[in-house]
Amino acid sequence: MVRMLVKNMTIKHNGEIYPPGSVIELDEAAAQELSRYLAPAESEGSASAEPKGSVSDDETEHEQLTQPKQEKNNNGTRRKP
Repeated sequence: MVRMLVKNMTIKHNGEIYPPGSVIELDEAAAQELSRYLAPAESEGSASAEPKGSVSDDETEHEQLTQPKQEKNNNGTRRKP
């Protein structure tokens, strides 16, 4: 089994959804097949608390592109158009 880090795109593998920044364990063949979407995961001893390129609590780029645009009110909250 190989530990891989999901890169810039959410992937679905064996019915499971893995967002960017997730670590997934795959066999060699599956890792090779999905290699364009994956990067080698760091070993647990050297991994940081939050992986590079991980999704923050703010809106993801995908949500920003797919959600209707919202404008901010004077008090900084968002309102729907």
